[in-house]
Amino acid sequence: MFSNPLVFVSFICLLARSSFVLLSCNSNAIVDKDDCLRALHQIVYKADHTLGTDSKRFSYIYGNCSIAVSNDYGASRGLIQEFMNQQYQKRVRIFDQCAPHTGAGTVPAAETLFLSVGNRLTGGDAPYNSNFPFLKPTRAQRECTSHHKGGLLELYGELSSPPNDMSGKILKTNGTCTVYLSTSDGSKIVATDANLLPLFKRTFDVCNGESGVLTMKDGAQGDNGRLIVKVALKKAPRTMPEGCRKKTQAIAVWFVADSSTCRH
Repeated sequence: MFSNPLVFVSFICLLARSSFVLLSCNSNAIVDKDDCLRALHQIVYKADHTLGTDSKRFSYIYGNCSIAVSNDYGASRGLIQEFMNQQYQKRVRIFDQCAPHTGAGTVPAAETLFLSVGNRLTGGDAPYNSNFPFLKPTRAQRECTSHHKGGLLELYGELSSPPNDMSGKILKTNGTCTVYLSTSDGSKIVATDANLLPLFKRTFDVCNGESGVLTMKDGAQGDNGRLIVKVALKKAPRTMPEGCRKKTQAIAVWFVADSSTCRH
């Protein structure tokens, strides 16, 4: 998630309590306090009210507020909510000093839990938002033809490895077809054959031969993760027609280009 083209307004909360130090305000991002609290409440915790460590990084969206978490060690629900509540109840004065913008700050300690507050992704990046509808393919603007489908299904065969062998990112290319599987939270991919094949077919069919992105809830090992399936299709390189090549060679000595003869 942090690699997406999104400008985050970041702050760091460390796992020991101490005084909050405001570092900076950012005038490029405006968020609503209530939206951020609603995004925060979507985080999934384990039965003991701590974060599972399978989800290394994740985010949740509500309204125009995105709450992103980088979680290497696991943290308690109370710790995260206490810190965020302090933020938005103004006990650390971010909204007093930065309103209507957000800010960045730290609480000194030895181990870190990194949190970010920013805006939702828009345009072609919208499918990467946590609240984008599952199983809804979104196509990119790239021309393709039906012959890609064969290569796409061949790639499916290469990707259908046992789930335990899958990491959080898989990239496969076959001819003009590239399939990129990733989890939004950095956890392992646990999608099965039965999950993957319908996704590939649906992405290709709905996108009508164009590149596309689709997300699904069941496919990431982490409780706060989603599986992202991106199908990138490109046209084969265009070659110059034989007649055009001969014409170009014949007139090259005159340094003249007759473009009217160079058409497919």
